Amino acid sequence: MLDINDFNLRKINEQDLETLLRWRNSDRVRTNMYTDHIISMKEHRAWFNRIKDESTALYLIFEHLEHPIGFVYFTQIDITISNCMWGFYLGERNVPNKSGTIMGYMSLNHIFDVNKLQRVNGEVLAFNKPSQKFFQRLGFSEVGRLKNHAMKNDKLTDVVQFSITADEWRRIGRTSVENLFRDTVRR
Repeated sequence: MLDINDFNLRKINEQDLETLLRWRNSDRVRTNMYTDHIISMKEHRAWFNRIKDESTALYLIFEHLEHPIGFVYFTQIDITISNCMWGFYLGERNVPNKSGTIMGYMSLNHIFDVNKLQRVNGEVLAFNKPSQKFFQRLGFSEVGRLKNHAMKNDKLTDVVQFSITADEWRRIGRTSVENLFRDTVRR
């Protein structure tokens, strides 16, 4: 049985750069991102130097038994209107079953309960059906579609937009996720 206490979210640091770059450049992750070129360490380090003290973003490593397995990021954090954009991925392939759901659960609890934001938004490339189902499983609603918004493999593709409020998360999303892993995860 999984124990949710074996999982953790922590801020990224410079020691995570090689792992993050390996994950980000993997075909599995890169295919589902807006930019899909192979990122150099120089470019990656420049990104880290830009974001490490950014006040409108939060970049977190998702760990299992203190071993990094995923990446979570909240960007465009706007405290005036109390919302942000959310992105995530599991970087490692061989992770415990339900790790992605636990990552989503912990991430949303963090942004709503610790950071006290009131809305989280996300975007998914239209062909990425697993991520769309993931958003829906967490209680997000589809709120829009940007037609021909991203270029992938020399073709324009739509982007599906999702959103959830803190109240919706507490009332619907968190409960449905807890029910999903009630019998397989100890809290």
